[in-house]
Amino acid sequence: MQRKTRLLIILLPVAILVAGVSIFLSHRQHTATTTKQASGSHTVTLDNAATYLSGITGVDIQSIQSALYHKVSTTVTTPAGGYHATVRSGTVNKTSYTYAVDGTSMPYYRFLVDIPAVKQSFEVTLAGGINYSVDIVHVLCPQSDQLIYPKFECTDPEQ
Repeated sequence: MQRKTRLLIILLPVAILVAGVSIFLSHRQHTATTTKQASGSHTVTLDNAATYLSGITGVDIQSIQSALYHKVSTTVTTPAGGYHATVRSGTVNKTSYTYAVDGTSMPYYRFLVDIPAVKQSFEVTLAGGINYSVDIVHVLCPQSDQLIYPKFECTDPEQ
């Protein structure tokens, strides 16, 4: 009987440890999968942002991508979880404007983005805010001379 008790005392903690590790690894795998799915969903990924938008912060790139997804979701019947897009070569225009309150020069970007999966293009503007703390992103319908895909139903908000 003592031998069975000793064996039970040894095996019970090992079984509990194995069960705990198994639960931990299972939860970790689920969390990693969920995080990966969430990070790629409900956004438009600008595949060539590093090439054409090097002066724009990562936070602003994320804002642009989210704003693009929002705009696409208003122009397609059933939006997908996410899309890949490219900044159109030769369309990036960086200028600046003067902030009226203190005369600070603020950056202003304008460029076109093409989204092949939905055959749509959009004009994006990014205006730097006060001390770069608030940047303003607009995603606008393209003008007819900016279209590379067939015309699609697109409406800009009234300004």
